[in-house]
Parts: sequence; structure tokens; C-alpha cells
Amino acid sequence: MIREFNLHPELRSQINPVPRRALHVAKTDAGNVDYLYDNVPYGRLFHTIASALAVSQAYDDIYIWPGTYAESITNALTNLRLMGVGGWGEVTVAPVSSNGYVGAVTDSVVSGIQWLEPSAAGGTAAFAATSLYGSTISDCLFTGKTGNVGSVGLRIGAEVSAASQNMFQSTITRCLFDASGGRTKEWAYAILLGQYDATTDSDTRVFAYSEISYNTIYAEERGISLKIDAANGGGVIKNNIIGSRQNSGQTSTYGIEASGDSTDLLTKLLDNRIAAGSDAIVGFTTGNVMGNIVSVGAGAPTSETGQ
Repeated sequence: MIREFNLHPELRSQINPVPRRALHVAKTDAGNVDYLYDNVPYGRLFHTIASALAVSQAYDDIYIWPGTYAESITNALTNLRLMGVGGWGEVTVAPVSSNGYVGAVTDSVVSGIQWLEPSAAGGTAAFAATSLYGSTISDCLFTGKTGNVGSVGLRIGAEVSAASQNMFQSTITRCLFDASGGRTKEWAYAILLGQYDATTDSDTRVFAYSEISYNTIYAEERGISLKIDAANGGGVIKNNIIGSRQNSGQTSTYGIEASGDSTDLLTKLLDNRIAAGSDAIVGFTTGNVMGNIVSVGAGAPTSETGQ
């Protein structure tokens, strides 16, 4: 005789997980829209990303079909997978005025989408995660198009204030940060934790138990910049290629930078390839910097131990 136990709801959900729904987003003039109308259940097909997110539930999968979506998305991403369908650059978010995306990203996946730079003044990011917790951003394009001072591909943290700008148990991987319309249109900062123009502040910024890996970054000023407090730990930045199509192939300032209230004592930098004009790696503890090959200024490539 099989006996049924009265399990706690959280344990029961692990045994019988909630099935994932599939929501689809397609342009009204897309070539595949008729196919989708015929094959997607009623109520599961949308023509904007924001409208799909507005009705989404935890654990939904949102598939975005090829096209350019002129949107500035502000819905928080929580327990969702937001995925472009097709090859690189086939799904593009072209923001109307400000960020392509701004909001908290928690326990979610974002992949296969091209995020274009807004046309606004410097300091506005294509993708602005006010916080990044337990999430993965992978296989995305971040494309600059103005060359504005302070332009940012992927920002973690608030647009203006400096509070609670955390990347925790998250991954940014296999992304390309580049430019369209000429090499002078590159990002000022490709990946930025914090404010682009801030050097120090008293708020806690954390890069902890996270990974930035296998990205290819072309940036005019800084490839990866962490404006941090002292509470970092368990993070790794590895196997990234960082340079510029300007400045003789080098970022004008730093390849990977930690600055703010404290030197980064715990993040490990492993096997990155960096070409920088001023310094390839700055603000990290020497013992945590291993196997990086760098070129600074007119110098030949060398092994970098950090400083």
C-alpha cells in the first residue's frame, strides 16, 4: 500500500515542479507570424516584449522571434527566461529614448538578444540591471552607435544613485560588446558595476560569487569596471578578450578596473587577454591575478600580475 504523506508545499513543488509556460513575441509584419498564429495557443502570442512580460508568471519562457523591437522595457525579470530565437543580431531591442531594459533581474536568464545603445546623452546603458541576483546573461550583443561619453553596454546598479548595486551569484558570459556605424562609436564602458562617473562613495556595492567570462569586448575607455565597496568575495573574471578598434587597438584607460571605497581583495582574474592604453588591470590584489596576457601602450604583450 502506498501511503501519501502530507508534505510541506515547498517540498511538494520540488517533487512536482510547476510546468513552464511558453510565451511568444513576434512583430505583426514578421514572415513567421502566420505560423505562430496557427501553432501558439490563444493568449500566448504578443507583439511587444513588454506586453508579454506584463502577463508573465514565474518560470515562464518568453521566446522573442526575429525583428527589431522599438521598446524601453521596465518590467522586472523574476524567475523568467527571456530568449531570442535565431542567430546573432536577429532579435534587436532598439530603445525609444532611455535604456533598452532597466529593472531588477532575479533568478532569470537573458540570452540571444542584441541590445542597442540609446540615443540619449552619456551615462545611459543599453541594459541596466538595477541588481543582478542568481541570473545569467549570455550570448547577447551590446552594440554602441553614438560614441557618447559615459555610454555603457551593460550596467549593474542604479542609473544615478549608488545604493545596492549588487551582482550576486550571477554570470555574464559569451557576449559581444561592439559598435555599429564605425569604430568611433564604441562603448565608453562595456560592463560597469556602479556609476560611470563615480570614483568613491559610502554605499555598499558587491561583486560576489559571480563570474564574467568568455566575453569579447571592444570599448573606448574601460572594458570591465567595478565601482565597489569592501564586501566582495568569491567572484572571478576570466577568459575575456578586451581591447578597442580605436586607440591603436587599445582601451584608452583600463582593461579591467576595480575602484571605489576599497581595493578588491578577493576577486580572481584569470587568463584574460587585454590591450590597454594606461593600465590593463588595476585595483586587484596581486595574488589573485594569474595567467593574463596584456599589452599596455606601445609595449609588447606580457604576463600581468595586477596591482
